[in-house]
Amino acid sequence: MKCEYTKSTVLDSEQNGKQPAFPPFFFLDYSIFQYRQQWIPKISIPLPRHILDATQDPYPVAGQYFLHIHPFFPFISKKRFFEGLPIFPSRPDVDVTILMFCMKLIVRPPKDDPLDKNGRPLPYLMVKRTLAEADIAGVFSFQTLQALILVSLYELAHAIFPAAYLSLGTCARYATALGIDIYTTMNPCDTAETLLVQEEMRRAWWAIVVLDRLGNSGLPKRPPLTPEPDPNGLLPTNDDLFDQGTVPLDQQYKLSSTAEPGMGTFAKLAQAAYLLGRVFRHICDRTTNRTLYQEEGMLLDASLLSLLNIVSKEDEHGSVAAVCSRYRAAATARKN
Repeated sequence: MKCEYTKSTVLDSEQNGKQPAFPPFFFLDYSIFQYRQQWIPKISIPLPRHILDATQDPYPVAGQYFLHIHPFFPFISKKRFFEGLPIFPSRPDVDVTILMFCMKLIVRPPKDDPLDKNGRPLPYLMVKRTLAEADIAGVFSFQTLQALILVSLYELAHAIFPAAYLSLGTCARYATALGIDIYTTMNPCDTAETLLVQEEMRRAWWAIVVLDRLGNSGLPKRPPLTPEPDPNGLLPTNDDLFDQGTVPLDQQYKLSSTAEPGMGTFAKLAQAAYLLGRVFRHICDRTTNRTLYQEEGMLLDASLLSLLNIVSKEDEHGSVAAVCSRYRAAATARKN
């Protein structure tokens, strides 16, 4: 199932005076959805004034996000995002506006946020309610998924539980519904723009997998929210090339590839998270032959040590966080 709805005609309340309904056959029977040539409509919902005011000038928001958050968690295409900014003030889509507010939320120091009477940040509560309203109204888009991932990252970073765990479950189901979990392969016949879109979708899926494995490190016996990645699936491409909007077919690494210095930041983080998941599965496995169990443990330890050696020597973009995020994932796995 491909995300064909991204090319569909835009329908909203401004055009026909009535809010369009989400086509139920997208979930009930996708073949009928295709046969009827239905599409996912662009749905508008009222947004809180605070969100509209905070995103009125998108360039400072985007600039701060891509400067401080993007280097260690690059799952949003800088090129595609900035290409869409010129038209944003004239037609601010709901999903892009929410995404931009989530960018602002995750960049702001928590001490700068006003709190409710229970000590919870009001901007965070506002975006959670807005995403729930968007869900009920039928807003369904890739940009909404990216906003959900940022909220999950925020919740994990601030230890907001059980919301963090439940939000990751929402991300996993949302991504599966969009069909982006299939973008672990690449079609060499696709255009450069299509390859970039696929790469961004692949990175969104890997972002969910990474957060899922790291969020589960406190209780390895808890089943992961995302399935075990295919060892033959593709890792994210080089981050610098991704930021330039280039996805070279000759510089793609599979998940099973040996870690190399030329791999991008996000690719190594994905590998570390994958190995962390394998360690969880290994330490919970009590049915395997003892000899095979020990051999698998030594193999995992060797793989993690190799990754740690490479990560510890890096200092990409001068960002300590870029190295530490991968180091922590691999070190946590090795300690288990």
